[in-house]
Amino acid sequence: QGLDRASSRGSRTVSAPGVQPGHPPPAPGALGAMTTAPVTTNVTDTGETRYWLTESEKATLVHDQAYEQGTKVAQIFSGIFFTGTAGWLTVSNGTRLAFVQRAALEKRLTTCCFLSTYVAFFSCFFNYFQLTAVDDLVLPEPGGQKNYTLDLARPCEWIMTCPLMQLSLVLMGGAKIPEYRRYLMPGFSALILVLGTLGAFFGAEIFAVKLICWTVSCMI
Repeated sequence: QGLDRASSRGSRTVSAPGVQPGHPPPAPGALGAMTTAPVTTNVTDTGETRYWLTESEKATLVHDQAYEQGTKVAQIFSGIFFTGTAGWLTVSNGTRLAFVQRAALEKRLTTCCFLSTYVAFFSCFFNYFQLTAVDDLVLPEPGGQKNYTLDLARPCEWIMTCPLMQLSLVLMGGAKIPEYRRYLMPGFSALILVLGTLGAFFGAEIFAVKLICWTVSCMI
């Protein structure tokens, strides 16, 4: 009888909806209204609680995760496609940059103002996008002591806006600046920012990658 009492004190069973012993509980709201049958959890004297999920609940969780991933992929693809379409329409329907660079000061100033408007719109969009958690990437610091969160929208904003500002400098300079600078300066600006972003991604754990990206950027 004493052994029976000791073993009965070792664990107790309580009622909990949507989970069973042996597995961690699902995220709040992940199962929704589909979970209605009460399932038991095992609570030990040490305070440890173990849960189990039924096969239908596991399938629901997998389906929800696949749906979220598919939604993100569709949003990213749509954003890239519409951004490329907007850029193509702007370039194809606008005045040739070679003509703008040789035009009068007023025409060059107007074109640079249009470019600055695009820069402002891109910056506004990406800054609002940083308020969400969609672009958050958790990267480990060297040594693995702690992690830090990188807003991917921030380097994307720089890559989209800094080359346009470099192009404005060339156009404002007029015909005295060589025409190849219209491609060289924005290209170098985008390349440096891409190297910095790659260094942040892959150099978080491997310092040599970050050093290589930094060295190449300095050479550019």
